[in-house]
Amino acid sequence: MVRETTDYLDDPLFNALAEPSDGQEETAAEEAGAEGQQAEIQEQNLTDQKPAVDLSGKWMIGLNGSSTGSLDLIMINSGSSVSGYGNLTESGSVYAVTARGTLTEPDLTLEIRPVTNGDAYNAVRLFQLKLALAGQSLAGTYQIYQSEELVGRGNATATRNG
Repeated sequence: MVRETTDYLDDPLFNALAEPSDGQEETAAEEAGAEGQQAEIQEQNLTDQKPAVDLSGKWMIGLNGSSTGSLDLIMINSGSSVSGYGNLTESGSVYAVTARGTLTEPDLTLEIRPVTNGDAYNAVRLFQLKLALAGQSLAGTYQIYQSEELVGRGNATATRNG
């Protein structure tokens, strides 16, 4: 939209703000503005902070129990959210998987789901891992669900792979 006049100096809002006052209103407004800015900066600093534990990278997770196998995952984390992708090797077969979970230091909870490509068997499988940070590795347990029924469980150990 093009203005018909170019006199930008005639602005009632600006003129009202530019009028002199006794200073009390400006001081209160400045203090409120400074407090608001400080709170905004603190909030921004909290969201910009890197997580204390950086799980980003390649991981190998060994599964030992009713089902033995391994997961080779590439994981990234942003704050408490963790996600990734990779391969599950189980009973001599390799399946593409996705991972997603939550990091609440020192605990990591992951859900691993095979990428289905129309495979009905894998469409209903879910691996749940509950791991705890132990130095530069993770250790804990896993459970396998198929059609919401527990079909396997065991121990899981994860190490960085590169």
